Amino acid sequence: MVRQPTILIIDSGIGGLSIYSEIKQLLPYARYLYFFDNRGFPYGEKSEQFITDRIISIVKAILKNHVLELIILACNTATIITLSLLRKMFFCSIIGVVPAIKLAVQLTNSGLIGLLATQLTVRHQYVLKLINKYACGCNFLFLGSSKLVKIAEDKKYGKMVKSSVLREILSPWLKLFQLPDTIILGCTHFVFLKYELKKLFPEGTQLVDSSKSIVGCVAQLMSNYINVGHFEVMRKNVIYFSLMTDRVRDFMPFLFSYGFCYLRIISI
Repeated sequence: MVRQPTILIIDSGIGGLSIYSEIKQLLPYARYLYFFDNRGFPYGEKSEQFITDRIISIVKAILKNHVLELIILACNTATIITLSLLRKMFFCSIIGVVPAIKLAVQLTNSGLIGLLATQLTVRHQYVLKLINKYACGCNFLFLGSSKLVKIAEDKKYGKMVKSSVLREILSPWLKLFQLPDTIILGCTHFVFLKYELKKLFPEGTQLVDSSKSIVGCVAQLMSNYINVGHFEVMRKNVIYFSLMTDRVRDFMPFLFSYGFCYLRIISI
């Protein structure tokens, strides 16, 4: 019998659930631990040192109680800042999401691409290196917003998304004579706003994210576990929070609908 693999997914909020949903289709019988670092939310407004300290502390805390086959940083900002360091510190496989620049280059017709992400992501040297490497023939527009992260989070907590607020955030682009025909959603939270965002941009505008790329990486790293329908011991999925709040309690039914059976608090 094969031992059930355990996969840890880390984000400061609900954005990583979009990654989790894709991975779960590939590996439905793996065990998933989702660390919802709500005490550190949103990472895009924090310093690089703060994010680095948080992610390292989270991984160390989880490793005290679990053996991990894979860690997924389901946050562009956290990946860009911490991935290389984590790979030096820990021995299990670690992957993360980065803006889908290569995919956007393949899809654009006009050569004008927009990167919509957090302020920390859009101005980071890591992203500029990716653009120089894979997209030197394209023109890029950058827009960083933490407000969109909070709007996406609030949407999943049942709050209505106001198009007027989205228009204000996106106004630097919407006022342009030529808009990008391909927009990279450089934050996993933004996937939950695809419907609202599509209504604000011209018909045919393509919104791309990194979920398919992550699935491809997981498929390579976890190939031994794909199509395994039963494991030696089947353990339940757990969602961790770094802070218990009334909002978390209200959110529990929604999280359990994603297949999590237990909620735990690790104060970090």
